[in-house]
Amino acid sequence: MMNLNNLSKMQSNRLSNWLIISVAVFSFLGLLDAGYLTASHYMAFDPGCTVFGDCDTVLKSQYSKLFGIPVQAFGVVYYLIIFILSIIIIDTGNLKMARNLGWLTILGLAASVYFMFLQTFVIKAYCQYCVASAATSTLLFVLGMSILKNIKRWGN
Repeated sequence: MMNLNNLSKMQSNRLSNWLIISVAVFSFLGLLDAGYLTASHYMAFDPGCTVFGDCDTVLKSQYSKLFGIPVQAFGVVYYLIIFILSIIIIDTGNLKMARNLGWLTILGLAASVYFMFLQTFVIKAYCQYCVASAATSTLLFVLGMSILKNIKRWGN
């Protein structure tokens, strides 16, 4: 017979699995998005903007590079780190890594807020891939905060 403690632990495990798998999925989507833009930069092809039509304006603006590196390449690194951490957490259940992953999502949100600010108020143009990345980073932040909120319960 299952007692309430075991039931609570099973519910907690399902929640943690769902959250971490969601992080893995969204970080992979972010990696594809940022990877596509990075490839378009280095291979010099037009990424093809169909929603806003202003990708060129954004991607060729003075804000599109940091230290001579396209900012989307930093996005690749960010999403790759989040993805790898989530896979390790799925495999090991390491709560310390889960906590680090949760805190790391703040960095992605901060970068997205900054770049959305630039697109809206400075560049006055939008790139659909950048907006998609901002949405992905925001979702990862929400998931990351949920991980931090639930981490103590998972450790029980």
